[in-house]
Amino acid sequence: ALNEEEMIERSVRSAIEALHGLKGEVILADSLSDDRTVDIAGKYPIRIVQITDRKDRSCGVGPELGFQHAKGDYIYILDADMELEPGFLEAAKDFLDSTPGAAGVGGRIHEMTDTNLVFSRRKKDTGKDLGEVKESKSLMMGGLYRRKAIEAVGHFSNPNLHAYEESDLALRLREKGYKLFRMPVDMIRHYGDRKSSIDIVFGRFRSRYLMGCGEFLRAHLMKPTFLPALAELRIYVLVILWWAILFMSAAAAFFWVIPLLSSLAATVLFMLAFLIKKKSVKEASFSIFSWNMTALGLIIGFLAPQKRLGPIPAKVIK
Repeated sequence: ALNEEEMIERSVRSAIEALHGLKGEVILADSLSDDRTVDIAGKYPIRIVQITDRKDRSCGVGPELGFQHAKGDYIYILDADMELEPGFLEAAKDFLDSTPGAAGVGGRIHEMTDTNLVFSRRKKDTGKDLGEVKESKSLMMGGLYRRKAIEAVGHFSNPNLHAYEESDLALRLREKGYKLFRMPVDMIRHYGDRKSSIDIVFGRFRSRYLMGCGEFLRAHLMKPTFLPALAELRIYVLVILWWAILFMSAAAAFFWVIPLLSSLAATVLFMLAFLIKKKSVKEASFSIFSWNMTALGLIIGFLAPQKRLGPIPAKVIK
C-alpha cells in the first residue's frame, strides 16, 4: 500500500474475513505512506512492515517485501484498492493441493469502476464468465501462489519494476516449467481510479508506472525469457518501430518524398481502420494516445539502471 487511507480498511477487513477457517496471516507491506494508512490498518490483527527509503517505492517492492516476511506455504498478493472475495482462498488452496504442477491460480475479477475508458474497458474484458478452469499466461490482478514455486525462481516480484510485476513472475515460472491457472470462482473486487482517462495516463507517467514495461523488458535482457517478454509488449514495440519509420521517411524527404507520403498514408489508413473497428472516435483516439505514451515509457524504463536484487531494507511496525 501507498497512501491508501480511504481504501485500506476495506481491503484489510476482506483479507481477514477471507482467511476464515484457514490457518494464515495478513501482512501489510507499506511503502512509507504519508497519510493514515498504517494507523488505520494497525487497528486490525495483522502484521505491518514498511520500507525505510522513499526511493525504493515501486509496484514491485510491496509484494516482494511481504513475501520476505511471510511464513505460509501459499502467498496471495492483494493491492490496497482491492477487496478479496470470501471463499476464494479456500478454493484456490484446494486447487493447488490437487494440482502439483501449478504455481498459482487466480479467479474472476470484478472491476467496480466504469467512469473512464481505462477501467470501463477492463470491466468489459474481466467481466467475462470463465465457465471452467483454464490455463493462464499470467495472473494479472492477483492470485494465490505456491511458495516453493516462488522460491524456485528466486523472488516473488522485482523491486525495480513500477508495473508488469505479475507478467515478470509468470515468465520466470513458465520458464521453469510451472503452470498458472484461472478458475471460475469470484476472487476480487477492484476499485480503480475514478479520474478522467487522460489524467490517469499522465498520472501513471509521472509515477513511472508507464516505465514499468521497459523495466520489465530490461529485467529479461540476455535471458531465455527475453523474446516472450518482447512479444508481450508487441503493441508498444510496433509503435516505436513506426516512429522510426516516420523519422527516417521525414529525413529522406529532402531527397525523395515518396517514403514520407507512403508512411503518412499508411498511418491515416490504419487510424481509419482502427476507428471502424472501435466504432468510437473517443475510444480509438484514447487507445492510440495511450499506446504512444506507453511506448515512450518503454524506452525510458528500458534505459533506466536497475538495482541488484536482494533483501529489501524495512522496519517491522507491528
